[in-house]
Amino acid sequence: MRKLILMTGLLPALTSANPGMPGDIPPGGFGRPPMHHQPMGDSDRLPPFLQDIGLSSKQQSEIKSLLKAHMNLMGDSRKNVHAIKMKLHQLSFSSAYSEEQAEALAEQLTAEHKTQALRQAQLDNALYKLLTKEQQAEVESQIAKMPTNTPF
Repeated sequence: MRKLILMTGLLPALTSANPGMPGDIPPGGFGRPPMHHQPMGDSDRLPPFLQDIGLSSKQQSEIKSLLKAHMNLMGDSRKNVHAIKMKLHQLSFSSAYSEEQAEALAEQLTAEHKTQALRQAQLDNALYKLLTKEQQAEVESQIAKMPTNTPF
């Protein structure tokens, strides 16, 4: 009788715990990260506009080497941007705040963002030059289909 009473008391607690079973799909996960959270540095992935245009293996390897070199450069640049933002943040919450120092840091940040944009444009152009005329036309048509308010 004690066991029966104990079981009826614990039954709601056991059912509300609802542990995951082997083979269950994680809630909302489906085994992949969301599209805006792709893993960084995945060397097997190509940019979306280059995936279905029939690249040769030589083109793929050249593109991957360009992307890897670009990621290394951009990693350093991101670290610089972060350091500048931290300096600006620390300056804005200190008693030694001056408008000149804040403007100098903002100019450094602007220069770093300009450098990033130019490097991205150089990479895009280098990738474009690796393609054949047919592939270039296909990429141009894919880019024309993309929304105009967001860069790819």
